[in-house]
Amino acid sequence: MLMDKILPVTLLSHQEILYSIAEKVRHLRLANEWTRDMLARQSGVSVSSIKRFEREGKISFDKLLALAFALDAIEEFQLLFPEKKIQSIKDLQQEKPQRKRGKRKNAN
Repeated sequence: MLMDKILPVTLLSHQEILYSIAEKVRHLRLANEWTRDMLARQSGVSVSSIKRFEREGKISFDKLLALAFALDAIEEFQLLFPEKKIQSIKDLQQEKPQRKRGKRKNAN
């Protein structure tokens, strides 16, 4: 059946995704039996930033990367924005050259 071939799609809001990531970081921290202070020392991220992230899901990307390094979870970031793999000659023929910069807006 066609429905069996369709991948499940979860439509999460921006905030739900942030909370989900924060919860995963919290679980990794606790699995290591680390306090927030211990994670702060390992990552270089302040305790207040870690606390805000775990409660509100708010953190800068560079601080999130620092937490991921400290928690040995950096490989997951390699999965973000994967390059499209060419699987057929048709894919290769349809591939457009990658732009070096975005399009300019018209000055109208």
